[in-house]
Amino acid sequence: MEPHDHNDLRAQIEALEAQYRRTADDALAGHDDEARRARHEEQMAKLDRINTSLKQTQAALDPERLKTTVAQVRRWAEEETHANWFLAAHADLAQRLTRVEDRLDEIADSLRMILGQLAALERQDREI
Repeated sequence: MEPHDHNDLRAQIEALEAQYRRTADDALAGHDDEARRARHEEQMAKLDRINTSLKQTQAALDPERLKTTVAQVRRWAEEETHANWFLAAHADLAQRLTRVEDRLDEIADSLRMILGQLAALERQDREI
């Protein structure tokens, strides 16, 4: 996640917290009407849920929690099922890249063997 994305999320959280405070302050201004009080309590409950959700999202997007090791990615790539299509697509890509890497290693080994054989033939030709 880019740093500006975190700033956007923080700005949204701050805006919602400001709205939350304004709503709470308005309630303290004193409304005697039961219907208004009930609506206010509903709004406050909704804002509490939103605030809790935003804090959970912010915690989940903490850069420290998003760190991933290569070993973790390799283990995930070996799994058959994934939480969502995005992770499954990344696992598929990782598996394909691993196969390409393995094939490149095989090709490099074959080239080394061929070069070794050519060098041996060249030495034999010089000796003759």
